[in-house]
Amino acid sequence: MDRQEKPIKIISSKITSQEYKNASRDSDYVKKLKLNMMNKRDNEKNITKSLQDLSDMNYYETTYKKITITISKSSSISTERHVAVNLVWKIMPSVRSYDILGMRSSNGFFIQNTEYGTYTYTLSANSECNVISPSTFRNTFNYGNSAWNNKNLLGVGNYYGIGFTHKLQNNLIACYNDIGTPQISTVTAMSSFISATASAGNNNLTVYASYQHATSSVAYNDVVHSYNFNSSGLGGVISFNNGMGSYYDGMGGVSLSY
Repeated sequence: MDRQEKPIKIISSKITSQEYKNASRDSDYVKKLKLNMMNKRDNEKNITKSLQDLSDMNYYETTYKKITITISKSSSISTERHVAVNLVWKIMPSVRSYDILGMRSSNGFFIQNTEYGTYTYTLSANSECNVISPSTFRNTFNYGNSAWNNKNLLGVGNYYGIGFTHKLQNNLIACYNDIGTPQISTVTAMSSFISATASAGNNNLTVYASYQHATSSVAYNDVVHSYNFNSSGLGGVISFNNGMGSYYDGMGGVSLSY
């Protein structure tokens, strides 16, 4: 037989007819309030859905990293798009040299001086050095930075391809212990990001994006402006003109039309 729980305390009292009426009125008010809250939540869901309808995304993933492309439509200019590409490392690479993140357009173009990029990394905590929590750092690449390699038709106007080169962060010595042994803070997370405003042709834009990781040490000046953008390049995007492509991993690219 199941044990029945006993009430801790029982309180009984009488209420007046006016109190009953007030309680009934309050009950109706609460019902209306709940209905209004439900309608508000439904409206918020509809707004969120509308915002989602204005963007689309696609990704490509390997054991070590994942690249994602998102294209958003302008709510006011039918041909305007915002393109963003993000690369996240899932496993930290052993080689940390100069990597490249780039994208090329088809049936449209990237608007000049709207390009923006970041490289973000996180260093682990180190109790031996009184570093009690991980630290995250971000390098930004605004338009005009020498790390950008942008290509336009006939050398003028807007771009059909944009990309930037950045160096991956190595593990760092956080401090030395009492006997002089270096204590290391390791890189536990890395990501690269690129974005630009674009104009779509015939109200539709196709963008191809690629991240290329250097599998051995390369010199910055040998790669930063030594590639073009075409379908036969690495990841369908990055095409070196000086043989440096053999130093990169050839990760597949990602594309999206919107």
